[in-house]
Amino acid sequence: MIGIDLFIEKIEGQGEDAEPLSVLYSETEGLIGVFDGMGGAGSTRYQDSEGVTRTGAYIGSRMAKEIAAGFFHFEKDRLLWYGRELEHRVESFVGDLTKALKGGLITKEKEYKSGNISYRGDMLKRFPSTAALTYYWKDIQQGGDYKNLVIWAGDSRVYLLDRQGLKQLTKDELKEDNDAFSNIYKDSPVSNSISAGADFHLNHLLLSRKEPYILISATDGCFGFLESPMHFEHLLLDGLINSSNADEWKKKLGDRLGSVARDDVSMAAVTVGWNGFDELRDAFLLRYAQLEMQLVRKVNQINSSILKCKEIIAAAEEEKRSLLSQYWQTYKPEYEKYIEG
Repeated sequence: MIGIDLFIEKIEGQGEDAEPLSVLYSETEGLIGVFDGMGGAGSTRYQDSEGVTRTGAYIGSRMAKEIAAGFFHFEKDRLLWYGRELEHRVESFVGDLTKALKGGLITKEKEYKSGNISYRGDMLKRFPSTAALTYYWKDIQQGGDYKNLVIWAGDSRVYLLDRQGLKQLTKDELKEDNDAFSNIYKDSPVSNSISAGADFHLNHLLLSRKEPYILISATDGCFGFLESPMHFEHLLLDGLINSSNADEWKKKLGDRLGSVARDDVSMAAVTVGWNGFDELRDAFLLRYAQLEMQLVRKVNQINSSILKCKEIIAAAEEEKRSLLSQYWQTYKPEYEKYIEG
């Protein structure tokens, strides 16, 4: 397995995304996840005993990550037991994770109210955060298929990328009925998020896979400022195809996302089923070529034409302003003839 993770703060030390969660428990088992503190709903500021002030969103994303990581560490083996049907074990597991998050955040809230830490500001939502996690493991009892338990709340996403293309595994929880394309151009508020003292839920999906694939967990800073969902797939593949190892791939992704994102970026990815980087890269050559030829080059050509048109319009606007300004100088004396001063 090959794993990469990215973490980019727009303002260093104040990012409301938590650093991505990426744990490899064994050669055939691991966990990835991201958590995005919600800046608007979590704008209340808290000051700790050392005088450090943070937003509730900053604290919430990191607390949700800490609680989830601890829960999986101690409880994940419940999913590997072979007593009850897996679907029943998953339901119980997700329910208990929900309780752990609610309880853990309430405990954190009590710390802030205890007198050891002070808080100020209107309480909108207390420590709000999204979550998008996947626990994956090789199921020896089922012919070696990989099981993937996807758990999420809010609009952070889990994707699966294979030779046929990118698949979004999580459904964005939005107040408006936007799909992944329309939400880029008309961003909707989130309808469900993890927070202290609030009624929230966790969604889940259980997926089995035989063929090799890549899992990606990403906050909206990774995909929300690109032109389309197809461009996110192209960004992932462009970095992969033009790299010779995982470190290069990570750097290319970081450089690209850092140049376009206007928000914090948190992403974790893991490859499942390939024997080395070269095999992984070669597996996606055809898919990358398809995206390049069928979409990206055509869009780039259109963007180039749009840019040229904007330059022509800007030049014409400047020419117009210059003409008006010059004429005004000859027009002004008669126009202001009776104005005192």
